[in-house]
Amino acid sequence: MDFKESVKLLTEHIMSCKSDLHSEEATKTSLVLPFFQILGYDIFNTSEVKPELSCGKWFNKGKKVDYGIYHDGKLSMIIECKHLSETNLATHFAQLDYYFHALDAKFAILTNGITYQFYTDIDKTNKMDELPFLEIDLSNIEESQIAALRMFHKSSFEIDAIWKYAKHSKELDIITTEIKDVIKRELSAPSEDFARYFISKVYKEEISQCLLEHSIELVKQTIADATQMTSISSSSTCEIIKPYKESIVTVPNDSCITTETEKWNSVYSYVVSVYLGKMHIADAANSIHNLYNDVAQSSFTMYYYAYAKMLSGELHTRGISSSLRRVLLDGIYKDYGKEGLKTALKAYLAHIKYREKNGVNPKGDRVIYEEYASII
Repeated sequence: MDFKESVKLLTEHIMSCKSDLHSEEATKTSLVLPFFQILGYDIFNTSEVKPELSCGKWFNKGKKVDYGIYHDGKLSMIIECKHLSETNLATHFAQLDYYFHALDAKFAILTNGITYQFYTDIDKTNKMDELPFLEIDLSNIEESQIAALRMFHKSSFEIDAIWKYAKHSKELDIITTEIKDVIKRELSAPSEDFARYFISKVYKEEISQCLLEHSIELVKQTIADATQMTSISSSSTCEIIKPYKESIVTVPNDSCITTETEKWNSVYSYVVSVYLGKMHIADAANSIHNLYNDVAQSSFTMYYYAYAKMLSGELHTRGISSSLRRVLLDGIYKDYGKEGLKTALKAYLAHIKYREKNGVNPKGDRVIYEEYASII
């Protein structure tokens, strides 16, 4: 039987008998000793697995750790056991630390028979680290943990190899913690470098200091919104239409606001940016209103939903200007091809019929519809 299968059988054993174990001694006999047995140790040989190991020194008289594991006659691990109902093993850290300091073992284990915490002395020699370098829950063990646990098997036990693994694990934990701290700081108060990185992905012109300063809060809010959108989309069965090639969204500046066509092209850029998840709709609406006072925030929201409905082939009821309608259709045709345009025209026709049914004569819309319908 291979090691992995032995661990699996031990897990099944734990699940089947844990309700009958009402004391620490029962936990040690039924769970802990079988654990070390699958690690290849002779639990009946006291020169290999020694119970009630005395700390030995006169000032530690009477102090005993539950088990000591020996390799080639030398103490290598000490184990302190608690009843399986003890889920907060951290409260017993000081006890194990005391034994670790008193005894000449390189590794210490704190366990309740199901969870095993492995400690060593990376930070300071003979001073047990505050956090375990490995923690295993036998009721939910992972493949990588089985591989790590195999290092403690009698046949492959090497102090130097395990210590290097422990040191590497600790370094990764430190790096992970520091990265999380950096991300938290950047999300709560984005630095200029952080903001510049994201702005450069959507804004293809030179990023001025003024734009950078005004965009920091926008980057913060957009990332928060994008995170929320990702969470929602991961649990949704809806499929979002993706363009043949990702649009490059160029946010206009005041110097290029000159014509009606350019205004609608700018509106379209912001609409696409929102649709692709690159801006929050409220931020885009405020930005376009600041550039064009005659485009109200509520109007931009209506334009966005008209675009989204056209892409999905669904009815939108509010009317928009003929100039913007042409810009939307041109953009959809460019980004999504004939199939995308066909879907947009389906929504457009439903819009026209809706308005006709409600007593509006959308003659101009009919003309535009026929013009673009001739393309497909």
